[in-house]
Amino acid sequence: IKATRFVAATFQRSNPSAIFGHAVPRRLLTHPGEGVLNGGLDNSEANLIVRVHDEIVPEKSHSAVPLKYVVVDQLGQGTFGQVYLCDQLDLPAAEEASHPTGTDSQGTRAQVAVKIVKNKPAYTSQAWVEVRVARMLNEEHDPDDSQHLVRLLDFFEFKGHLCLVFEVLSINVYDLLKKNQFRGLPIAAINPLAKQVANEQ
Repeated sequence: IKATRFVAATFQRSNPSAIFGHAVPRRLLTHPGEGVLNGGLDNSEANLIVRVHDEIVPEKSHSAVPLKYVVVDQLGQGTFGQVYLCDQLDLPAAEEASHPTGTDSQGTRAQVAVKIVKNKPAYTSQAWVEVRVARMLNEEHDPDDSQHLVRLLDFFEFKGHLCLVFEVLSINVYDLLKKNQFRGLPIAAINPLAKQVANEQ
């Protein structure tokens, strides 16, 4: 396996006309998918048009490590924007993957949830409030990550959109109730939630 790890890159170096990549058109995740705002980057609802395997490289990041995010799938959408499951890579590792010359132990660091806020001033302003609240909760009230609060990992601007990067979590309580047709949950499902709220391990 190790001998064939970079076979495509090696072949492409010896035959530059060879094309490798996604043979199937990348699946569109944003609907509607027609670009009409922000120079054709956004749809009529001011959402950034996103496809599977799109790369999100922060233009103004607040992280100490240069990162990029590769879109895997959509996790959800709402009034303020869209949330995507992304592979988080450090830029040096990402560039190494694009132009491999040897093995790289870094590669994909983690999967994260990237919230891309609609490109409208009112939504962007509200998202900045969300950033301030999340940072305050994470840094002042839960610096050791023991209170079961969602972690804001990074925030940045990309193509005119404010983006917030969170840890990936499981289903939320509202969606769990919705899947259960808003009937009560069994005790076995409530116990872990109650333990988290009561801050027991």
